[in-house]
Amino acid sequence: MKKLKQIRQESKEIKDKIDDTEERLRQLKNQEKKILKQDIIKRRKERTHRLITRRKERTHRLITRRKERTHRLITRRKERTHRLITRRKERTHRLITRRPILESLIENAEELTDEEIKILLEKAKKTKEFKETLKIMSEN
Repeated sequence: MKKLKQIRQESKEIKDKIDDTEERLRQLKNQEKKILKQDIIKRRKERTHRLITRRKERTHRLITRRKERTHRLITRRKERTHRLITRRKERTHRLITRRPILESLIENAEELTDEEIKILLEKAKKTKEFKETLKIMSEN
């Protein structure tokens, strides 16, 4: 009978060990699940962060390109405006300086109308001497 008691005792100890081992296994599985969940959450956060970072970079590049384009367009507009102003000033200067020259060469130019001066210059332009002088001047 003693042996039977001993066997039962050993059996009970083995059963307790099995129960402990099973409990430990359940704990480990739960712990593994928690770790997997944490890992999944971490990966999601990292992916979200990468996506946000990419979008920020893309937006920044787009903004930079637009600013550069705007700056180029503004610069071009300023250059065109400056050229137009310069041309106007040059033309105005030419008109202001050439009119007195014309008036000094034509007697009573103040009394002539614009149409009469135009006709006079057109007739002078048709002369052979005028054409030769103009040709010589354009060659120089």
